[in-house]
Amino acid sequence: MEWRRWKEACLDLLYPGKDLCYLCWNETPGQKKRGVCEVCAAKILKESERIRACPRCSYFTKAAVCPNCEDWDDSLERVVSVVPYYDKYREMIQNLKYGDRKELAAPLGYLMARKILLTAPKIRFHYIIPVPLHPYKGLERGYNQSNLLAKQVAEELRIPLNNKVLKRISYEETQTKLGRSKRRHNIEGAFKLDEENLLKGKRILLIDDIVTTGATLQECARTLKRGEAGEIWGLTWASGFSEI
Repeated sequence: MEWRRWKEACLDLLYPGKDLCYLCWNETPGQKKRGVCEVCAAKILKESERIRACPRCSYFTKAAVCPNCEDWDDSLERVVSVVPYYDKYREMIQNLKYGDRKELAAPLGYLMARKILLTAPKIRFHYIIPVPLHPYKGLERGYNQSNLLAKQVAEELRIPLNNKVLKRISYEETQTKLGRSKRRHNIEGAFKLDEENLLKGKRILLIDDIVTTGATLQECARTLKRGEAGEIWGLTWASGFSEI
């Protein structure tokens, strides 16, 4: 939003070279430009405790049985998300995705890395792979927000980033406007592999910005499995939610 950009410009003039938290605007010394202070980070990481998150797909719901992943296949071992896709958390990822706020990849990616460490501290991933954009979409937007997040996660976890092995080969309408069944049909065959031999037996952490039905992450996982990848997890900033 414009007022936020104006505020940031003023802060840059008042505190040049300072590392400030994007949420509370306090200084974050020693945070390596992560863009979020430890107080705000702790608050955000507790968000999933307020609403139950499905242990398989990370859909935030109070229901005893998750309504989101009943029809999932076994290509994805699990998806982990930091927050529900609403309010300020929705605004943050939309600003990164559509508002050219690339600097937001630092705090969001840092929190994603923290979340996966809390969720699966003993799991060792061999590669971090972002969900790719079609080249035309990349040119249109100017960057791939999932790749920016993946770079930050890879840096925090010290795991190799591979943003070359998975390619998007079809250019369809955005998944956002589609229903559940159409999302799955829309994304079928959308990806291909390069350098398949790199993946054999490797545990993969797939990075995307948001997971709703999981159709995109599942199709990516199916494609990686064709390269004989091992266990595949997904990690996103936000997930769909229901207060019911």
